[in-house]
Amino acid sequence: MANILFEGFDVIQNPANLALVHDNFVGTLFPTFPTGRTANASSNCIQVEGIGLDRLRGATSTPADRWGIGMGYSISNMTVGVFTPDTRKTLIELFDGGSTQLRIVVIESDGPANINKIKLRAENGPFASPSTLGPDSAWIDVGENIWNYIEVDATISLTGTVIVKVDNVEVINISGANLRISGTDQADAVEYTIGSNAGSPSPIVKMDDLYAINNDSSSGLDMDVTGLLGPVAVEGIRATNVGDLTDWSSSSGAANHLMLQDVAEGIDHDVTFVKTALINDKELYEFQNPVQPSPTNPVITLEFVVAARKASPGSNRDLQFRYRDNSNFDASMAGVVTVVSEISNQYDVLKKSYAGNPLNSNNPWTKDNLDNGQFGFELVS
Repeated sequence: MANILFEGFDVIQNPANLALVHDNFVGTLFPTFPTGRTANASSNCIQVEGIGLDRLRGATSTPADRWGIGMGYSISNMTVGVFTPDTRKTLIELFDGGSTQLRIVVIESDGPANINKIKLRAENGPFASPSTLGPDSAWIDVGENIWNYIEVDATISLTGTVIVKVDNVEVINISGANLRISGTDQADAVEYTIGSNAGSPSPIVKMDDLYAINNDSSSGLDMDVTGLLGPVAVEGIRATNVGDLTDWSSSSGAANHLMLQDVAEGIDHDVTFVKTALINDKELYEFQNPVQPSPTNPVITLEFVVAARKASPGSNRDLQFRYRDNSNFDASMAGVVTVVSEISNQYDVLKKSYAGNPLNSNNPWTKDNLDNGQFGFELVS
């Protein structure tokens, strides 16, 4: 799969608003999620105020040798000394096990007269004794409290390549760099960092609209085919009503879609759910209409996310995601996700990404597909 590791950090503002998710699964996806995070109501993003490094890390079960990574980033209250060559600041890091294959850092801000500029560097190895991979970027205008979009295209090898873009403008291009610090041509985790480690007064740092894709091409997006996605808006949507199929039963007797919205106690303490033991039982739901897509801002991919567990020990069970259009034609989506957990209240978070509409020859999704379609899942084994 193309390993869209995560989409929609609106989940911080509203922990249930990713497609099909029935609970707050942030801690499950990111076990090192920053405890000091806050939700910014005006821009619906992750925000950190004050000194400290907070990290957001996502791992994949399918390591890959080429990665595309994107992050919206905003800094305000920035002064001279916030970023300097001696107190550089990590933005994005690619790991293989415990080894840093690539790290993108801010090495300098422009000083008191022009504090709206930064320089970036590509490096790897230990943070305390890194290896610089090539020339630093020129000065980059970032503005005060202005959103910029940073992207990295990295190929992991002994003679690897690194391309960094800010707002679609290339600022670093390095080839022939040793990105094989672990001894293997791959990365298996991505880490984004927000906060600061120097400066007075302390800056306010925000990030939003994150993506990570690689070149595993079994389904969804393929980095080798797609390339970087450009500045994207990542939006989560949630079930708002029952759809045309409701074979599963509600744990409390209330409407099925309401069972997918309990977030008060977190995923490991969830007490409302939909359930079935019958093969081929199907569920469909109506969803919120997304805000972002437009003719000039198309839908790049959909990621289905569901948290599920078995009610009792036994064989693993497989789910398949489904889509129904406004003409009442419906289709199962390629591939399955497997439910393994059988521990009471411990859920598996299962995700699968689809770049095309199966009812339209896998052509790209449109906003109308999302506004007027229904999405759900089926127990297939």
